[in-house]
Amino acid sequence: MRVLPLVVLLGCGPTTATVLEVGDDDTGIDIGTADTDTETTDTDTDPTTVPLPDFDCYAMVTSDEYTDGLVEMTQVVAFDANMFPIHYETHTGNFGPWPFDVTDYVRDADGNPTEESFDSLGDGNLDYRLVRTFDVDGNVLEQTTDMGGDGSIDDRVIYTYVGGLLDEITQDVADDGTVDARVYYTYDADDRMLAAETDVGDDGSIDSLTTYTYLLPAPSIDVAIEVDTDNDGYPEELYDVTYGLDEEMLSYVLDDDADGEPNISYFWTYLPNGDPDTISGAVSQDYPPYGLQEYDFLITYSYDDQDRQTSAYTEAFFDGADYAGYWRDEAWDWTCP
Repeated sequence: MRVLPLVVLLGCGPTTATVLEVGDDDTGIDIGTADTDTETTDTDTDPTTVPLPDFDCYAMVTSDEYTDGLVEMTQVVAFDANMFPIHYETHTGNFGPWPFDVTDYVRDADGNPTEESFDSLGDGNLDYRLVRTFDVDGNVLEQTTDMGGDGSIDDRVIYTYVGGLLDEITQDVADDGTVDARVYYTYDADDRMLAAETDVGDDGSIDSLTTYTYLLPAPSIDVAIEVDTDNDGYPEELYDVTYGLDEEMLSYVLDDDADGEPNISYFWTYLPNGDPDTISGAVSQDYPPYGLQEYDFLITYSYDDQDRQTSAYTEAFFDGADYAGYWRDEAWDWTCP
């Protein structure tokens, strides 16, 4: 079983706040920012004073941001009998008493997340609840969003397919029967996506356009993506993404202002069994309040004899040297039958 880093695991937030935007592509990898404030406070809490998670199988994921022996954050990831993740929660320090960012999933027999709820404060008051339906092929057909978890539907997104390919997405932001956004997809003869056109307001005009250009013949995938958010012929974002023959991601390069200079890049290596071995890359981006951050990074993973992730060690470098004393040691401690 392949267990990816915690932040890569499945999680989809609500779409009520904004109408559909096509072209957003986030690997979900968070290596932090180089905070030069090295003052540390021991926020560790004795885990024996806090009830342990009530799940048959879960991992306690502790993060030591500067490898100084102090745990800044603990995350709990729980799994069902088929090892699909069904629960996440975050605690300050070493399993501090107040969880936040609590996410729960209900899954069908195939592992599809039919329901998702999120509680940002861990106080039992939901920020949102998503309900999804899937077809027999695992394609999502509909997603409804209940903001606040009060039982009312605030947003509805419907997905339609032709020949197994996503053909159209419609979004009804207020669930009042009016389509607020519609996205159309086109494909080439090899069933590879060529374009996604977004019509905000469903008035027949294309407001944003994302195009996909394939640089290698199928089945290899090296795709250049252009995101033109206002459909004026000048893209605002450029991506270059490559995949292996098993659809594993090999590289991801983002130019977030289309000036020809990459801002974020990721490169993956894999073990023979398909588990991620390392992720390396570079960042050149503005992170308020720190300003421009430019550094290279390397994330290295390890696994136990049951092929479960046990650690992720992150290093950041500037001009070949350790950058601002930033390292992160993430340890996975498993409790399973």
